[in-house]
Amino acid sequence: MIYQFLEDNTGKVIAESIHGELTSVLNFRYPEFDIPAQARALYLKNLSRQIPDVFGKNIQLIGKKDSEINLSKSHIRAVSPIHLKYLETQVLLQVQVSRLL
Repeated sequence: MIYQFLEDNTGKVIAESIHGELTSVLNFRYPEFDIPAQARALYLKNLSRQIPDVFGKNIQLIGKKDSEINLSKSHIRAVSPIHLKYLETQVLLQVQVSRLL
């Protein structure tokens, strides 16, 4: 999915690639609160983000120093538990919609 932030901080799906019986979300608009300001700021620093395995286990990264590791420019990073719940809900909704058709 390619998501575009709009001037009013809402967002719109402007491209997608779907497989199987999933329902298209092309041109769907989402409210500002759907992607928190903190997440939007990360997307402005790093325009691409990948979630290769939504159900993958998070692992702890340990650096050479005790300071925090800056992952703001990382393409693959842990996903917020709130976002994971959102994705889970979307999948459940997709399954329910495809069964209704």
